[in-house]
Amino acid sequence: MSQPQTWSGLQALWRVIKRLIAPVLLGIVGAIIFGFTAAVTTIGGYGFGAIIGVPAGFIAGVILGTRIAPKDIAITFVAAAFAYVSGKWIGTAAGWDEFWPILLGIALYSITALTTLWWVPRYLDSKARSVLAMVLSIGFTLTTFGIFVVKVYQV
Repeated sequence: MSQPQTWSGLQALWRVIKRLIAPVLLGIVGAIIFGFTAAVTTIGGYGFGAIIGVPAGFIAGVILGTRIAPKDIAITFVAAAFAYVSGKWIGTAAGWDEFWPILLGIALYSITALTTLWWVPRYLDSKARSVLAMVLSIGFTLTTFGIFVVKVYQV
């Protein structure tokens, strides 16, 4: 008799992938926050601090990402990405030139990422965080795919 099929190997592979991708996502968040902060603090030097802030933020984000649950990282990354897009749309709708909407988007990204990273593990239980991570990830995927379709096919 053959053994019944199990998904244990695939589940183990998925856990490894999540554990490798999650710190990189938080590294991206850290690079954006540190790079933005360093660029703003050195604005008189044409944002020279961003050259140091981006790699330092990425390294700090990866180190922090190894200590945080992947679902919390997914929530933080996606919520911050939505905040960036919202800030950029708000600035563009207000008639600002291209620089200020990006600045507003990055500022909202930084605030949302830090707030979400602190708030979510403290106030939501594990089941609620899992559902929130799944819903945000699906929304992010659909939004990204929608933007791709619009850009490619000029709908």
